[in-house]
Amino acid sequence: MKRFYIILIVLLYSCDIESPIEDNFVVEAFLFQGEKVDDIKIKKAELWNSLDSLDTYISDAEIKLFANGQEYNLNYNLSDENYFTNENIDIISGNTYGLQVKVGDRVATSETQVPTSPLGLSISENKIVVPPLVLSPALPNVLRGLVFNANYTRTESEVKYPRTVIEQNIIFEPSFQVITSNIDTFYVDRLLDQPKDIINVSLGYDYKGFSGRLSMMYISDVFKTTNFWPELRESTDAYERYDLSLKQKLPVKGLELFLNISNLNEAID
Repeated sequence: MKRFYIILIVLLYSCDIESPIEDNFVVEAFLFQGEKVDDIKIKKAELWNSLDSLDTYISDAEIKLFANGQEYNLNYNLSDENYFTNENIDIISGNTYGLQVKVGDRVATSETQVPTSPLGLSISENKIVVPPLVLSPALPNVLRGLVFNANYTRTESEVKYPRTVIEQNIIFEPSFQVITSNIDTFYVDRLLDQPKDIINVSLGYDYKGFSGRLSMMYISDVFKTTNFWPELRESTDAYERYDLSLKQKLPVKGLELFLNISNLNEAID
């Protein structure tokens, strides 16, 4: 079984407040350890409420990949709408790789370091979905509009991370010498960037022209840094966020009033 590690770079080129969204672009780049560089796409930025559901890819970008002290120019593949290179670039764990994308007179840059790929990986997932709450028609009309949804996901992961132990043996007879040995082993830990628990709960109410939803999302601590010594392992804090959405139909035909409030509790991502 071939194992590889995926590095994902997603860049949204920022601009000043006076620049229109159409001048921005999004870079999606995937680097696979031990694989060719052939999965980099550039697409136009769209407004969050755009009615266009299809991505518009940019074919005339100038892309350079900086790897192992060399500079590589990438070519565009019209059929797959991605950029690639036929050069044999070694994607090696621990090495740093840079990307420069130029579209017109705008430039986006990024740099990343490929981590050591895990030796083995196993993941198990349990998911519980609570069906929508359906109230009895016998209840008063005011209570029939209650809506409740919930789901819970728990993920257990186990990864074998490589570790090299250097041992030195000192021999005095028949002559003084130091023998150095490298012992390859591993230790077991959680999968990086993986939370254990994810909970989504929403409570809503619909009555005539009014509709409201209060939702909560909870993500347990995310494992960020692994190390042989448990004291040096790092995880993020748990994340809990509340959102509110309200809608009211107005007496004027075709008009509705919307209110969306995200992150009511000002949780920090």
